[in-house]
Amino acid sequence: MRHGLRWRGWLGGAAVLVCQVAWGAVWAQDTRPGEVVRVDRTSPFGRVRVSDYGATGLRCLEFPPGRVLQSCMRIDDPTRLVLPYTQAFAATLAVPGEVKRLLMIGLGGGSLVRWLQRYRPELAQHVVDIDPVVVEVAGEWFGVRAGPGLQIITMDGRERLARDPARYDLIWLDAFGPEDAPYALTTVEFFQLVRSRLAPGGAVAANIWAPGVNRSYHAQVRAVQEAFPETYELSEPAPDEPAVGLGGGLAVLADGSRIVVGSLAPRLAGAQWAERLATWQAKQPLDCDLAALVRRKFHLLTDRPSSTSPPHDLPAR
Repeated sequence: MRHGLRWRGWLGGAAVLVCQVAWGAVWAQDTRPGEVVRVDRTSPFGRVRVSDYGATGLRCLEFPPGRVLQSCMRIDDPTRLVLPYTQAFAATLAVPGEVKRLLMIGLGGGSLVRWLQRYRPELAQHVVDIDPVVVEVAGEWFGVRAGPGLQIITMDGRERLARDPARYDLIWLDAFGPEDAPYALTTVEFFQLVRSRLAPGGAVAANIWAPGVNRSYHAQVRAVQEAFPETYELSEPAPDEPAVGLGGGLAVLADGSRIVVGSLAPRLAGAQWAERLATWQAKQPLDCDLAALVRRKFHLLTDRPSSTSPPHDLPAR
């Protein structure tokens, strides 16, 4: 989602139309049959558009002129997690021993916010997004509004962390856009700041574009490894097909982005992680099988190749 600092990545021109698709994002062909544009506004950070796709029953958020749809909601089931990366984020709730306070940087269409309100209403959510128009359309078109248990702050995510000493059990970073990768949210110094805002045993989960569309992927993962004693990855293992169709000309790349987790808790095996989720699901049936997701996608990240240099903050000018 949005972040204040802009940095043009390696994708450009015609390549964007082919490669600019994430595990959690959706790509639509130029023709887009059945699309109904509900709102198209310009913010200080670019355009924000919401469209309905009748053939799929989806309402989606995008930041034109790119073809990537950042967030999607089923109109007849608005709290269901549609995109795979959002399900992977939800699975990270089992990494810390207990989650009472959660910080989310990047609101988008608020899919995770509404899912948490349904399944974890006792959780205190603090959500930060720099773009006031994104916050507006999330409320108007996706039903995301501040209230008991949900605080929405419109400001730069890193600045918020620097100013507010509050601690959280879990921090979600979903501010990784298709072309404007927020460099300031990928550096070693940033993840050290994140670590300082975690409670004992806490964790951070970051949505990072996969190697196929992000030449800085390994360096960005290394930055997480530099700041945290334990790191994990949730990624799709060798998919049979490169993309999965949602109907109506929309498709999701099987491995376009990955959830990378940095944890302060003792090392967690994939089987332990999945068992925690299975125990939760036995008590409270969910709309997706998070335990099965972890069994399929869990990877322990232990290698720190010396040939890969993590990004650091740029010198002040």
